[in-house]
Amino acid sequence: MRRDRMKEYEQERAKIEIESGITNTKLKGRCRTAYIWVPDTINNHLDVGCSWDLLLKYLTMNQESDLRITAVDIDQSKLSEGSKYFSNVSFTCSDIQRASFKNNSFDLITILDVLEHVDNEKKAIEEMWRILMPGGILILSVPHAGSFDFLDPDNLLFIKLYKILNKLGVINLDPYYLKQHRHYSLEYLKLLFENKFE
Repeated sequence: MRRDRMKEYEQERAKIEIESGITNTKLKGRCRTAYIWVPDTINNHLDVGCSWDLLLKYLTMNQESDLRITAVDIDQSKLSEGSKYFSNVSFTCSDIQRASFKNNSFDLITILDVLEHVDNEKKAIEEMWRILMPGGILILSVPHAGSFDFLDPDNLLFIKLYKILNKLGVINLDPYYLKQHRHYSLEYLKLLFENKFE
């Protein structure tokens, strides 16, 4: 189903770039995998830490009109930017650790490389569990904990550079960019999720 659509998104990419003003972008990596995994039967989707990712565009371009997508991020500037590109997505400035949504609000939650940045990962998981409908789907990606995770360039080099540039006023970054993020093993994720998900 979704795998058949990979050709479609390649064909639509140029059109999307022109419409959105985003150039040289392509759905790849974790976004491409998430796109393939999203079932066609989804009605209410929450994208956590959305930034203005093209995943949102690809999910909306070939869907039925009743698909509702809500995108949350703690960075208001990214939400403002995203709302320019995706008029059919509802953008909300919110922290997943204190979600403002009612219980059982979504049948799909995507959270791609975000969990490692939150202060309280257990609280974030509890909130996602609360707002996800019974039988709902969570698509999660996190950095892998392995022998060489200490060489992660973000943790090893870029944080120092970001702090210097931030202090000089060259850039203005949210605090989560300025601290090290976590890496996860499958065993640790299972402990965190406490058998809530299959």
